[in-house]
Amino acid sequence: MKSNNKTFTLNPVIRSLTAACAIGGMGLAMPAHATIVDVSASGLGQNLNVGGVRYEVIKNEVVNSPLNQLPGAGPNALGAPRGYGIDNVFYGSNQNDIFSAVGGIRVKSGSSTLDSFNQQTNTVNITSTAAGTSVNTVSPQNINGINTSVDYFMSATSPTLRVFGSFTNTTGNEIIVDVAYGSNLGSNANTVLQAASSGDAAFQANDRWLVSGDSTGTLPSLTFVRFGPNGQMAYATPGIPGVTSGPPYFTNSQLDYYADMWSLTLAPGATKNLMWFVQFNDTLNNALTGASAFANRDSLSAAGLLAGLTLDQQFKTANWALPEPGSLALFGIGALAAFVERRKRRV
Repeated sequence: MKSNNKTFTLNPVIRSLTAACAIGGMGLAMPAHATIVDVSASGLGQNLNVGGVRYEVIKNEVVNSPLNQLPGAGPNALGAPRGYGIDNVFYGSNQNDIFSAVGGIRVKSGSSTLDSFNQQTNTVNITSTAAGTSVNTVSPQNINGINTSVDYFMSATSPTLRVFGSFTNTTGNEIIVDVAYGSNLGSNANTVLQAASSGDAAFQANDRWLVSGDSTGTLPSLTFVRFGPNGQMAYATPGIPGVTSGPPYFTNSQLDYYADMWSLTLAPGATKNLMWFVQFNDTLNNALTGASAFANRDSLSAAGLLAGLTLDQQFKTANWALPEPGSLALFGIGALAAFVERRKRRV
């Protein structure tokens, strides 16, 4: 006898967003207590152990090179060239510092200088859930008309750091914003480029991720995730790990610099975001396996790496484009449920 039962299948994009809801990727995770903590330059900073990674001395005015050497780099709002970031990072049992500071940005709007971001009021909001720990901006820094914030998410289920920058035009005019992001690697002259998303160990501008290593094997392999499929690419990469970087960006030749430059066009009142990841692995093979988490938004969601981000934040992230934008941006949870219910009734 023929069955009248019919199978209802969600559109892949809707399925992705539904999965994000389930794991907190749209900010729907169970609420957790938030703590306001001090990250002043004169303080000791914050230390966190999450996902097998120890993040030490999270505070203002620690990020320096290579961003301070880029053309147009100027002082930040606190009167010093350094910016907010994570000063020291250790992975697993390895007691060698992986970075000379990571997670910082510089911002330039119009004809202004390329200025460091620092947390205003010298505070951040720290929240921990089963998914991981978030370190979020309390008060955005206005950098020449651009309200700027930098949030970190440290995954509890993988050795992965998410860096999320947000930029809002507070002026009445369209503004082109330059954003510099990067770090100085602790592997120094031993830095090597081990792999890239294009399948080799040679940098290309369209490589979505790079794996940097230490030729002595002392430090872990680092996966720098730059952008997602169909996402906006960096317009320049002044520093490539393991590749000699020098003029016109840097005075001296360096192997241990990583730096990308991004350009955002913001209408009055508009917000755009940029999202990057750093993953830590003890071997290159593990790094290549772990890179599958960064294949697309579905894989990010499945890996719990969109935890704490609202759907609005995701849609406004320039370097990680959603597959089918447009009308989906209008969906709230209620609208999504209503859509699913209507489809069920029709079939």
